[in-house]
Amino acid sequence: MASNYTPNFNLCQWEAEDQVLRTDFNTDNARIDAALAAKADKSALNSLQGTVNSLSTGKADKTALNSLQSTVNSQGAALSLRNCRFVTGTYTGSGKYGSSNPTALAFPYKPVFLHVGAKDYFLSFTAVRGQEFASYVLAGDYHNVYLSWSNTGVSWHSSHQISGQGPIVQLNQAGRQYFYFAVLEVR
Repeated sequence: MASNYTPNFNLCQWEAEDQVLRTDFNTDNARIDAALAAKADKSALNSLQGTVNSLSTGKADKTALNSLQSTVNSQGAALSLRNCRFVTGTYTGSGKYGSSNPTALAFPYKPVFLHVGAKDYFLSFTAVRGQEFASYVLAGDYHNVYLSWSNTGVSWHSSHQISGQGPIVQLNQAGRQYFYFAVLEVR
């Protein structure tokens, strides 16, 4: 058994006369593993924070992303990053809208969080798995996109009926580039 220990992680430091025990090595390895895992989790959270900060381009985006940032900050210690993946990407709108023409994203794992916003327009929405709709404000009015979650994707549509605005409200305006950020659950 060690008679001395390191100051930061209490790891064994044997003197010449100390008996070396296998259990001492196992305890030290468990402490090192826990410290490295905590550092990796903090590094991943800092990376997510950087992604959130870089996505913030418009007033609506900042509100949603600040909410996400606050959640990450308050839940970071409990968040197990080994069981999730972060995905970013883009799509170009097709101009279609409505329940028979949903906008859809496919992923390799189960999506649990989604943020979608336009590259050059302030519209965006944020949703957490289970939400049936997400709302945002456009020209002083609330608008909804209706969500459908699957094991490997999420789709949404607008039922907006004002001529020409359906694709805009659905975030699927023809030729417009949209960005998304998703958190996927890996089990």
